Amino acid sequence: MSSPELRRVEALRRIVDNGIESVLLGADFKACGKLSWIRQAGELQHVFALLGRRGTYDVQWGIVSPEAVPFLWGRPIKQGEVGDAIMSGTPGSIYHPPACQSFRLEASVPLDLVSRISANLEVDTRRVEQRLSAFSTRRDLRAYLMANRDLKDRRDFIIPGNLPLKLFTATTLAIIDGDRVACDLLGETEQAMSRYKDEISVGRLNRLREGAKGLCQ
Repeated sequence: MSSPELRRVEALRRIVDNGIESVLLGADFKACGKLSWIRQAGELQHVFALLGRRGTYDVQWGIVSPEAVPFLWGRPIKQGEVGDAIMSGTPGSIYHPPACQSFRLEASVPLDLVSRISANLEVDTRRVEQRLSAFSTRRDLRAYLMANRDLKDRRDFIIPGNLPLKLFTATTLAIIDGDRVACDLLGETEQAMSRYKDEISVGRLNRLREGAKGLCQ
């Protein structure tokens, strides 16, 4: 006998309820937007997002420093926007292989598939929540990012995986904290980013220099 089927909207609602919110709502996350959740953790924000496009859904997580967003993008923070994160990744960047990093829902979804996706997604959601709980201060996050200076950081995050962006991020956090280590980091960042002439990179460096003026003069 074939499994009963649900329409995509109802299938997604059950998956979100049982695979995501069953974990996050009990861990101080709150819904923020259609398919994103946010937790205030000291100086930082933890964001969990389910990104959907044409029936395909992907899990992404991020750690946001609200004060760092203007340095990154030249604009205020957008609450719950995982793209504002200064460190981000997927379940698979934390634990490989992931149980359910992405999934696809057709117009009609068998109920047994909904149950399998929900159970596997719950596993990944719990892993992400537990990993994010390690970070609550800018200093802790900066120390973790700068624990190595490999050109390509292959630990449990994707962004900022490349050293120039990692240096930029660490310098930004140090400036926000008023830590004069930012002055040394700024020189390293300028050198690492010197070959990037695109508008985003030039704007970021200019904002970083401006932010460091009062601290490094």
